[in-house]
Order: sequence, then structure tokens, then C-alpha cells
Amino acid sequence: MTKDRFNLVTDVAGVRVGHADDLALSTGVTAIACILPMCAAAHCCGGAPATRETALLGQDGLVNNIDAVMLCGGSAFGLAAADGALEVLEKHGRGFQTSAGRVPIVPAAALFDLFETTTERPDYRTLGRLALERALTNESRTFAQGNTGAGRGARAGTFKGGVGSASATFSSDQGAITTGALAVVNAFGSPAYPDLSALRAWWLERDDEFGGFAPESNRNRAERKEDTSPPSSALLTKKASLREHTTLCLVAFDCALPKAALKRIAQASTSALAIALHPSPTLFDGDIIFVLARPPSPSDPPPSPVFLQACEQQAVETLARAIAKGVWYGESTASAQSFRDARRQKRPNDYPTKNC
Repeated sequence: MTKDRFNLVTDVAGVRVGHADDLALSTGVTAIACILPMCAAAHCCGGAPATRETALLGQDGLVNNIDAVMLCGGSAFGLAAADGALEVLEKHGRGFQTSAGRVPIVPAAALFDLFETTTERPDYRTLGRLALERALTNESRTFAQGNTGAGRGARAGTFKGGVGSASATFSSDQGAITTGALAVVNAFGSPAYPDLSALRAWWLERDDEFGGFAPESNRNRAERKEDTSPPSSALLTKKASLREHTTLCLVAFDCALPKAALKRIAQASTSALAIALHPSPTLFDGDIIFVLARPPSPSDPPPSPVFLQACEQQAVETLARAIAKGVWYGESTASAQSFRDARRQKRPNDYPTKNC
């Protein structure tokens, strides 16, 4: 990557990311701040969502632009992080103008990372405020991946999950377009082949960004017994409550796109989950995909079908890479082993030192 590109969602102009963590309770919040005007759409493709303000993103909604997106741990409790974000944005004079003043528009979605039984709840409002402040002041545009922010307590199948991000540029009739994606992977399905030879999205990898591993060439259907399918799932056996999984996703473009196009891209991006995770999405997941782009001006021509199809493809491929990176950057904890450590343990002879 050049000094101007980081293979992160922040390669898209106007997008900034910040994290805040509660280390004691293994949870956190990730804020995506819109430095430039952005319109958005969302598509929920799991059976157990925890969301806030997503109805505003519909094509018939009055509000067009958003100010930030909050991705949170803590299930429904974590959605309080949006309150902290609103406080920060209000101080910056951001939001939709109403007769009572400006109201910041902050859609939010949460995953379930409350793995340990506890009656103590993190202060998600404070975490949300800290995460958004860090996003707004993140001039470097870089940010941590793996066990941080909303990925602090995430799992991916039987492995440690986490935050991952990727970007790409493609040529179009509108010029060079940058696509960025961010995923917080807390999935029911597995991100890896059962023999741990590779992550499922291996064929989309760029520059060995998640290890440079390819699956075994002699794998056949008989060998592809999935250990993540009910009722024999190792994860289902491991977890008492059995029903708490969500992958939170965001895709951004540096071009102008109307809400209807963003909605279609969000729906198409479901394919990224199917590429990177198996099975996915499931009834046990609350998966959601946000898609952001610049709002079109009245003088902008409608995007062509060919251009929209290119945007869909780039969204799918970039998001699948972000999901894989979220797993690749995950680090082992007391309750979940990382894919890297599990692979090294099972396949020590083909684990290059450069990837350790």
C-alpha cells in the first residue's frame, strides 16, 4: 500500500474509525464517523438483529444523510453507545435540522458478546462517546483490527473473532472508485475449512493479508464434513445459551449513489457472508450490512446498471476480505482460540514464520 492507502475502510474519503474498549468486561464499541456528507442504506439478513435508527435509512425516509454508524458489543444494552455519540455530534453542531435544534443521525447495531455470566453492565454510553471522539480526531486514518472495539468479545464459529477491514479500487465509467469495508465478526458459522488449511475467503486475498494460505488441493466432498452445522456444532456444545451470533458489516464508496442503489448493494453483499462463513447467515445470527456513499446532487445522472453491478461485486469481494481479516487478526483469549493459533497447533509444518 502507498502512504495514501491502508487497505482499510478509511481509504474512502470522509470515513473515519475509532474504538473504545472495556477490558475488564471484554466488550467495546466501534464508531464510523462521516466527516463528509454520506447517505446510507441497511439490510438485515439474520434472524436475531439488535438495531437502532435503521428504519430512517429506508428509501421513503425523510432523512437522507447520516452522521455516524455505531457498531457495539453487549447486545441490546450496547445500543446505548449511540447516546454517547449523539452527545459528541451535538457539540459539533452536526445533525438533521428540526424546530428543536439539530438531531444527529446515528444508526447502530449490536452483537452479543456477553459470554460470561455477570450482573455488571458496561457503560456503553461513555464507550460510544469515546469511540466517536477518537474517530473524529483520527487524522492518521489507521486503526487496530482484531480484539478491539466491538470485536473485543467476538467469536467466529469456534475461533476468536474480531474487527477486520479492507479496501479496493476499481475502474468504471465514472473513473476510479474506492470501496472500503469493515466487519465485526461474531458469527455462528465457521470462517475456516475443517482441516484449517485456509480461511474460506482465501481466493479473494490480496498481498497475503490473511496469511496467504490456500486449501488442500485433494479435498473432496467426503472430507468436507462441517463441524459447525447443527446439531453437532462444537460451538453449540461449548456455549450454554447457543443462540448469540452476529456479524456487523459496513461498506463505503467514494462516489455518489442514491438510496435505492445502496439498498440493492446491501442486499447483494449478503453473498460476502456466504463466501467467508459457513453456514451463514443463520437464524441464530443478527447480521446486518450498512452501505454508505456520497449523496447524489440533482444534476448527477442515475448510475448505469453496469456501474451498479460493478459496485455490487466490489462490495461483496471487499466485505468478504474484511470478514476474513477480522478472524485473521483475532488473538487467543482464555475463552476462545484464534484461527492462527489453532492452525499453527494443527499444521505446524506448513506455517511460515513470516505469518506468525
